[in-house]
Amino acid sequence: MHKLPKRIVKEKPDFSNLELAIKNETPKYLPFYELFVDIEIMEAILGHPVPMILSGTFATERKVEKDEIRQYNDSTVEFYYRIGYDYVPVVPGVPLKVYRINFRF
Repeated sequence: MHKLPKRIVKEKPDFSNLELAIKNETPKYLPFYELFVDIEIMEAILGHPVPMILSGTFATERKVEKDEIRQYNDSTVEFYYRIGYDYVPVVPGVPLKVYRINFRF
């Protein structure tokens, strides 16, 4: 595990602040919250490539290697930490098959 670089916004995360907001209580400050961040944005902030392991809401059709998943997860933690978020989103790695059905009326 490598040491994370200095944060851009604030010195350390505070999940309890996000928890207060989720519970509809008054947080110390308005927490940042994003459901996802585009890979291109992550790469621009981090200064290195981030493996594309997800495509939209479905897993890619190619086989994703464990090393790519680790790199993606490490990059995601690093990004959310550096930007100043109080949490890191977790995406389940459930591969989904996409079936296209043509309907005719």
